[in-house]
Amino acid sequence: MGLIEYERVKRYKFVMITIILALLGILILTVCVVLGAGIGLGLFDVDDAHPVCVASKDGFNLVSTVVPVHYYLQFDFTQFQPQLNNTYNTYNGTEIITLNVSRRTSCVQLHSIANFTTIDKVYIGNARRSYHLSYTNVSQIVTITFASSLPIGLIDLEIHFTSYLPLYSELNSAGMYYGAFPESPQEYFIATQFQPAWARFSFPCFDEPRFKTTYNFSISTLSSSNYTVLTNSIESKSLQHINNNNLNSNTNIQQQNPISTIHFETTPLPISTYLVAIVVGNFSYLEIDQSLIMIQNSSSSKIQNSKIQSIRFRSYAHPTQISSTSFALNQTLASISFFSSFLSIPYSFPKLDSVAIPHRSGAMENSGLILYAYNRFIIPTPITPSNLPYSRSALSTIYHEVAHQWFGNLVTCETWSTAFQNEAFATYYSVVAGEGLMPDWDWNQDFYQRGLRIMAADENGLNQAVIKNENLTTAQELGFDLDEAFDDITYSKGARILFMFRQFLKFNPNPNSLKKSTLNFSQQQKNFKKFINNTNPWDEFVLNYLKWNENKAVDLDTMLYAMNQSQIPPEITSAFKNWMLSPGFPLIQFNYTLNTSTNILTIYLHQSPNSPYQKNDSFWSVPIFLQFFTFEKNNNSVPVLELWVNLEDNETRMEIDVSKIENGSKIDYGIGNAEMEGFFVVKSGNWAGILEALERGMERRAALGVIGSVFSLGRSGHETFVRALEVTEAIGKAFRNNMNNTDYYKSNWQVLEALESEWRQISPWFDTWSGYGQFRSYILSLLKSIGPTWTESGEEGGERLFVEKWLLWQVMWEEEENVREALEIWRESKGNVSE
Repeated sequence: MGLIEYERVKRYKFVMITIILALLGILILTVCVVLGAGIGLGLFDVDDAHPVCVASKDGFNLVSTVVPVHYYLQFDFTQFQPQLNNTYNTYNGTEIITLNVSRRTSCVQLHSIANFTTIDKVYIGNARRSYHLSYTNVSQIVTITFASSLPIGLIDLEIHFTSYLPLYSELNSAGMYYGAFPESPQEYFIATQFQPAWARFSFPCFDEPRFKTTYNFSISTLSSSNYTVLTNSIESKSLQHINNNNLNSNTNIQQQNPISTIHFETTPLPISTYLVAIVVGNFSYLEIDQSLIMIQNSSSSKIQNSKIQSIRFRSYAHPTQISSTSFALNQTLASISFFSSFLSIPYSFPKLDSVAIPHRSGAMENSGLILYAYNRFIIPTPITPSNLPYSRSALSTIYHEVAHQWFGNLVTCETWSTAFQNEAFATYYSVVAGEGLMPDWDWNQDFYQRGLRIMAADENGLNQAVIKNENLTTAQELGFDLDEAFDDITYSKGARILFMFRQFLKFNPNPNSLKKSTLNFSQQQKNFKKFINNTNPWDEFVLNYLKWNENKAVDLDTMLYAMNQSQIPPEITSAFKNWMLSPGFPLIQFNYTLNTSTNILTIYLHQSPNSPYQKNDSFWSVPIFLQFFTFEKNNNSVPVLELWVNLEDNETRMEIDVSKIENGSKIDYGIGNAEMEGFFVVKSGNWAGILEALERGMERRAALGVIGSVFSLGRSGHETFVRALEVTEAIGKAFRNNMNNTDYYKSNWQVLEALESEWRQISPWFDTWSGYGQFRSYILSLLKSIGPTWTESGEEGGERLFVEKWLLWQVMWEEEENVREALEIWRESKGNVSE
């Protein structure tokens, strides 16, 4: 081949090689793009050279790119060997979590406690992948990192684990635990407490309220134990078998003790991990006969009888206690029926089991399986005046937990910083249920008393607001900071604020009209009556909030959106938000003048920006209820005028023509926030009229409002305690004037209880007060003058409770001679003084 020919061939080869390389490059690039797109679409599962782990950015809260859709939980308690001297047992568990992966990642993060749960095996689908476990103890997160990226879409994560099962104690009450029945110390039970973030003690999970999923359960126990096994859902099937995987040298023992495995149906609705519940033990049950369930048809009832009749209602307790759960079980049914009708949303689970659990305190609203402390569910019958306070307290808890089936379970707070979405609503609406179901039990009394107590605790403005720090995260749980989300501020103050706004909107369906300086109060009084028993903007908001967000976890903005879409003006919504976000409460000064020549009533309202009850200098939007009274010849106070005013600025002056209002020209006194509708303190200027009303026997709730305000003003320095003494003396005169009126004692003993409580709060101050001796003599003279007559046997509820409180007062003020004499007369009258 010649040189020219050689060069031609060489150039030809070079061109061809170049073309081939270019085509190959295009092909490789195309393949890479396709593969990249495939990975992005979840079509391929490629082993990456450097897989990326999408992890929590703040190290505390789990990411939203890998979320649970469904849990299958299997717990094996066949190795359960309870002993009171054995602090820990263990159990084996398997869980299959269906996950939705929305972003390329090579890891899954869950909550788990390293020293409680050991992860033994991990699978993706049916394949076991190589993985690495890393724990962050502070944030209680376990990270499972795989060698390759997870496919995008739905995958099954299977985890085999072993967990501790601690013996119940005050230190071991989180997660799943076991304990002994006090009635039979050789019998044991297993129970759970997963709120607020304690499911992670028992199984790896997404342990935040925002993650709501459905569940299946499978529970294994030794058949010989004959345990009752309960979960959130209804049993689907029960199998007896031998666990061949565990057979060893003790094969004969295994064969003699076959295993019972109970499978449960899928929960009908998604729930958060804190609502998961499991109970195992020797329990008996009562069940309501479905054929006896009758629901009255009324204009407010929109629930079909068949819906309630399809629900299984049972109470569970130790066999020796089960008969004492009958009353509580029937009230559970009654409250489910009440809320289903009142909220126009039916209860959504096919069963509701209520279980009396030893040792624990309070109750837990788990979906379909509510757990109660003994003293919250075992209610002796018949209900008598002497056990009424105990029974009312227990029943209040039952109504509270049933209310949670809507407020918390159906619609859940997204984070614990807004736990009031669950707890404040359940607290307030338990009172609503009590008023509807047992109106003679005086539910508002306890509600008002709790309001007074929480105001006293909150009056320094240093407590948390109802809405907690939005950064309240799982990382703080180890330091128990999550307890802040479940304090009295969240429950009681939150409930009082709900009550305040509902009352305001109930009587003022058009709050904008209250901005006028002069109002048509005769028309407004008609509106009061019209809206007492009818739908109002607040109730419309609650209904929309629940219906629009069924089975969701929602944040504060979602709740406020429902308010704005329910005929509630934006400024009222904004005021509501501010009340929930602000610690403390405002101080309102109230006064009035009545010109009898012109029949013009002038009202003055003022709030100070530097109130000692709040942290900042901002003004509050305050809905305040004002009442004006006149005295009749029989000493009774008769309402002349009642109105709500929304105080939006630092002060308001209103003029009202009362010439057309009956007794409008005869107003003797006025009270702001008289019936404790609002969560704030009022300093009244017309003090002489209020004292006269107290002496004549002011209505109980109004008297409680005066007591709460005057003592709070004394503690803050806005009034001297002389005012508190004047109130005490005026109330003492009222009791002296009604010495022979048993009904008065029955109805008003709580007024003295409130006085006693307020004086007790400031009693430590007496230790350093040089005038204590004179003051003590004064208080004792009041006690002696208003002491009850001893001619009654003391079995009547109001009088009995008053007498007991009177005795406690004597003890508090160290009047030993009076106490001895009183007790002797009390014993002779065959009365009983409660402990």
